[in-house]
Order: sequence, then C-alpha cells, then structure tokens
Amino acid sequence: MAMTKFETSDSPHITLRACTGDLTVTSGDARAAMIEVDGEETNLTAQREGEAIFLTALEDCDIVCPPGTSITVQQATGDMHVRGIEGPLAIESAMGDLSLRGVGAVAIRLAVGDLEVRQARGDVTLNQVNGDIHIRNVEGKLTIEQCNGDLSMRDALGGVEIKEARGDVGLAGVLTPGKDYRARVAGNVKLRFLADASARCAFEAGGSLRCGLALADGEKGKHRVTGQLGA
Repeated sequence: MAMTKFETSDSPHITLRACTGDLTVTSGDARAAMIEVDGEETNLTAQREGEAIFLTALEDCDIVCPPGTSITVQQATGDMHVRGIEGPLAIESAMGDLSLRGVGAVAIRLAVGDLEVRQARGDVTLNQVNGDIHIRNVEGKLTIEQCNGDLSMRDALGGVEIKEARGDVGLAGVLTPGKDYRARVAGNVKLRFLADASARCAFEAGGSLRCGLALADGEKGKHRVTGQLGA
C-alpha cells in the first residue's frame, strides 16, 4: 500500500486526474489530507501546488481530507463513495456507481452507472446519467439534463428541472413554496404530495393520467389536469 499525507488549510482543492480502481473520499482532520492507494508506490502520483493537490491512482484509492475540501474528479473507472465533503464536488467522468452523502454542491458531467445522492446542501447539477438515480434531501436546486435510467426523488427542497428522463420518475415528500418543479419524462410518472402541500399544478400525459388531488380553479381532462392545490 502506498500512502502520502499533506498538511493543508481547512479548504484545500484536490484534483484526481485518474483513478483506475474504486474511490472513497471521507472527511477527517480539519487541516490535513491523507491519500492511500493499493499496491506499489508507483500506483500513486501526488503533486502539490500551494493549496492545490493533484493525484493519479492506478488502484483503489482512499482519500481522507478536511470537510471543506473542494474536489474535482476528471476520470474514475471504478465505484465512487463520497461522505461528509461540504466543498464543491465536480465529476467529469465516472464509469462505476456513485454514492454521495452529506455533501455540498455537486456537478456531474457523465455518470455511466447508478447514482445516489443523500443530504446535499447545495445545488445538484447532472448533465448525463446512464443508470438509475436516487435523490434524497437536496437543499439546493436539482437540475438534470438527461437521465437514461429510472429516477426517484424525495424532498428535493430547492426545486427540480428535468429536461429529459427516459425511464420512470417518482417524486415524493416536501414541496418548497416559491420553487419550480418541472419535468419532461418519456416513461411513467408517479407523484405523491403531502396533505398540506400548496402548489399550482399542470400535468400533461400522452397516455392515461390519474389525479387524486383536490385541485381548484383548473381543468381536468383525459390527458391534461391543471389547478390550484392548497393555498
């Protein structure tokens, strides 16, 4: 096993140029970053320029860093797990499954596998996800350009904009007053609102549409339902 450690501030920046194995990133010491890679020392390349750390890992890699670290992952081949990192997380290309918990703002360009996001304090922006997406408790806005798998969301507190979802979509939990929830979906859609929810609603479907909401001041047809929910 190869290991290196850097003394840092409480908010360094780590760029992982490539990781050919699984990647785990967790929060630890407030002013240090520790990197471990399986195998020989030649499997880890680490460089530092001020508060920026550049890494290349040729095997499974574990990173423990300050909670305020900002992280850029340019290419990850295996599965990725990120826990307790509150700084911005940017992922260019991830070939395996992604699990992100207790994070800040997230931006992902391409994720080939499944994606799970739980407890994100910032905006979550996803350009293309080929697998299924599971979202729980996102405080910022959730924006998805393209989801090729199924999508389930609960407590998307900052609003939702889904430009293209090719699988099935489910949305449940809290709707935040003043936020927009918009989606264009090719598959089936199931929405569950809390009993005291308030929203202006517009639903359109190419297939059948069933609505059990007590909507006022709108229209109700076979393929289109609109109206006011609650206050």
